Amino acid sequence: MQFQLKNMTKRQKTATLISGSVLAVFLCFAGVNWGLLRNNELRHILRAGKMTVVMDDCSWSMVENNGKPSGFHYELAKAFADLLGVKLDVRIINGLDAQIKALQAGQCSFVAQFVPKTTCYGRNMAYMEPFELSRLMLVQRCDTDMVVSQRQLDGKTLVIPQNETMRMRIEHLSDEIVADIACVEMPDLTVENLVRRVAEGEFDYTACSAIQARILEQQYAGRLDFSLPLGFTQQYAWVVNRDARDLYAALSTFLQTFMQTPEYREIYVRYFHSEKSD
Repeated sequence: MQFQLKNMTKRQKTATLISGSVLAVFLCFAGVNWGLLRNNELRHILRAGKMTVVMDDCSWSMVENNGKPSGFHYELAKAFADLLGVKLDVRIINGLDAQIKALQAGQCSFVAQFVPKTTCYGRNMAYMEPFELSRLMLVQRCDTDMVVSQRQLDGKTLVIPQNETMRMRIEHLSDEIVADIACVEMPDLTVENLVRRVAEGEFDYTACSAIQARILEQQYAGRLDFSLPLGFTQQYAWVVNRDARDLYAALSTFLQTFMQTPEYREIYVRYFHSEKSD
């Protein structure tokens, strides 16, 4: 999907890039040892004429219909690539753990996904401007045997994507309420895949963020329930390697600017059907 930055003139685009460059220079003089960095990620992107990002294969990340890609994360990443004047190369990798490994291995420039802000992946990640606060929600079928309180999860099994932060959140909840909640991770499956399997009766329970639930509950209205929270609220944002200071500066400036525009609001509402944050 070709996305046009309607409200950003060439002067504004140039100013955005200059702002990012100025911030990078400031960081350099502030004491960042550029000689220890693996590479100058932004310069590499500009020289290659291509920016590689990783996403899930799902409706809020990227899907293709009749050969045309779409998705919330895709449209934002495409807008940034257009601003830089480079091609957007999307690698589909399902599972946040695998995405983080790809980033750490230098296989992509950043993870364009709802990544919860946490320290479980170490301190090698730098989080961008958060999209919003959200929290984990239980996904279950609407029937007479529904779980209506967290304590009723004792003895139950949740099937989730391979996602360390989600697993840790469920384990913490299990400790907090003194309940035995089993957690089974399914590599290569997305939240969207697992939600569909719960609806079809293959699994009884899974989990997703409240952001994702706003899309899924419309698709499964009357069939699935997304109302029971499983934890506290967290910030959700894209992540880059901490040593990619130049890319961080440019992407941070872009997001802070673009998220204030009508174009961003139109994209957000189109995918999430709500102007309300959780």
